Amino acid sequence: MAKQNHSQPLKAMWGAWSLHDVFGKITVVVDDDVDIRDHFAVEWAMSFRTQPTSDVRVYADTDALTLDPSQADYSVPNESPLRRRSSKVGIDATRKHDYPPLAVPPQEHLDRVAGQWEKYGIREVAQPI
Repeated sequence: MAKQNHSQPLKAMWGAWSLHDVFGKITVVVDDDVDIRDHFAVEWAMSFRTQPTSDVRVYADTDALTLDPSQADYSVPNESPLRRRSSKVGIDATRKHDYPPLAVPPQEHLDRVAGQWEKYGIREVAQPI
């Protein structure tokens, strides 16, 4: 998201959760510079843009998730689905202040190393899908 104020990540979490009960127990909100389809990028944002005491929130007694066997009341025979309860975790992995720019070697160094993988004895690795 292109965050404009500190409360928007929380609003985004609750907005996603309000659409349908199948939308996850664990929701991570990241800035728009993070590719949400790249789990390494999301994990990086969680590692470097999150303080657990202030950015990880646990909400108890939320609506049960459809077909979630981890719910405590899920295995009770003949239990009404209306009585089942769940919980959710919301993680705000957005920037909270100005961060220094990423430290990346000059492009010519990166290109030189990339062109010498075989010389180093390292075979090319396919990128995950």
